[in-house]
Amino acid sequence: MKYSPTFLSFFSLIILFFSCSQEKPSYAIVQGKVTNLSANEINFKLGEKVLNFELSSEGTFADTLFIDEGSYWTIGAGRNTTKVFIAPGNNLNFSLDGIKFKEPQAEGLGSEATNYLTKKFLSQEAYKKSFDVMSFYSANEEDYIQNVEDKYDQDLALLKEQKNLSAEFSAMELENIKYSKLMSYMSYEEGHKYFTNKTEFDPSAAITDKLNSIDYDNQSHFINFESYRNLVVNHYSLIARDNERFDELTQKIRNLKSPSIKKAVLNNLSFFVSPSNENLDQVAQLIIEESDDDELKNKVANDYETMKNLAKGKPSPNFEYESADGNQVSLTSLQGKLVYIDVWATWCGPCKREIPYLKEVEAQYHEKGIEFVSLSIDEQKNKQKWKDFVDAQELGGIQLLADNDWTSEFVRSYSITGIPRFILLDQNGNIIDADAPRPSNPALIQLFEEYI
Repeated sequence: MKYSPTFLSFFSLIILFFSCSQEKPSYAIVQGKVTNLSANEINFKLGEKVLNFELSSEGTFADTLFIDEGSYWTIGAGRNTTKVFIAPGNNLNFSLDGIKFKEPQAEGLGSEATNYLTKKFLSQEAYKKSFDVMSFYSANEEDYIQNVEDKYDQDLALLKEQKNLSAEFSAMELENIKYSKLMSYMSYEEGHKYFTNKTEFDPSAAITDKLNSIDYDNQSHFINFESYRNLVVNHYSLIARDNERFDELTQKIRNLKSPSIKKAVLNNLSFFVSPSNENLDQVAQLIIEESDDDELKNKVANDYETMKNLAKGKPSPNFEYESADGNQVSLTSLQGKLVYIDVWATWCGPCKREIPYLKEVEAQYHEKGIEFVSLSIDEQKNKQKWKDFVDAQELGGIQLLADNDWTSEFVRSYSITGIPRFILLDQNGNIIDADAPRPSNPALIQLFEEYI
C-alpha cells in the first residue's frame, strides 16, 4: 500500500481520535523510509505471519498493523533484516538505512523500545569483537559461571539505563535476556568438550540445575524471543544426539502443544536423518508422521532413501577430481587402503579449526595404511585462492577441489548440507562411517584402530 505523508498524518489523527474511547487499541500505525537500498517492498514478520508493504519510488511505506499485544517483529527488505518492537497503540516512524539495516531508528509513540534494541545490537557487536570463543568455553565451571553472570549483568544494566520504556516491553525484554543467559549455560557442555577435547566431561549441578525449570513449550515466547528459540531447538537436538533417549524424544515431540515449536523441532530433526544415526528408520518415520509440512516430509523421505544406501558396508559413491598439483584423482585409484575424506572449504571456520588435529592424526596414521583426502567445495572461481591456502597452510594428504561446490555429484550423493563432514571407507571402497568423527574427536583414533 502507498500513502502520502499528508494523508498518513490525517489518517493517523482520525484513528487516534476514534481510539480515545477504547481501553486498549488493537492496532499500531507504522510508517517509514528505506534509504541506500534497492527494494520494491518491505515486510514485517512475526512467527508465521508476514505482511508485505509496497515501497514508494522514494522508498517510503505506511500502513496499520492490527495486533492484540506487543511483539518483537522482524523487518525485512531483500536479504536485510532487523528487529523492532511494536505494540497496540504505537504510532511509529522508522528510518532504515540499507548500509546499517540492523540499526533502525524510530520516532513517535512507542519508539523507545526499538531504539533500545538498536543500542542492544551495537552493544552485542562491541562484545563480539573482544569475545574469544575458545577461552570462553575452555574455562572451568566457576569461571564460566562468573563470565556468564557478568554478561547478564551488563545486559540488565543497559536495559535499566533506558528511559520511558513501557512496563510491557521491559518485562518481555527481561525474559529475553534471561533466556540468553540460560542458552549460555546449556551450550557449556558441548562447547567445553569441543574446545578442551574432554569428551567424557559432564557439567555439575551448578550448571545443570539452572536449566531444570525451563518450559520448552511456550508458543508466545518462541515467536517473540530469538534466545528462547535457540534454547528450545538446542534442547531437543541434545536429546536427539543421544540414541538411547529416542523414545523420550518421540514422546516429547508428540506432546508438544505449540505448533511453531513442533514445526521448528521437526525441521531441525531432519538433520538427524543421517547414515550414522542408529535410529535412522525411527527418526524418518517420526518426522513423516508428526509433520504437517509436505515439503519437509518429501525431503525426509527422499533423504531416507539416500541414507539407506550410505549405511555401513555399502559401496561408496565414486569421485574423480583435480588435485592441487593438477592431477586427476579418483576414489577407485585409492583402493587397497582405508580412505579418510574431509569435505571442507577455505571459508569454513569450523573446518579450519580441525586442520591442526587433522595434521596430527595424518602424521600418526599415514604410514599405517590410511589415505587422507581433503575435498574442498570452494567455488571454481576461487580455485587459486584454494591453492594458495593449501600451500600457505602446508596441507598434506591428497588435496582435491570438487567440480561444482555444493552440487558436485559426490557431495550430493552423501547428502552433505553442512561442513566439515568426514567419511571413512575401507580398503575396498565400502563405507565404514558416512559421518565419521572429526580429527579433534578421540573417537576417530578408536575407529582407526579397529580397521588398520
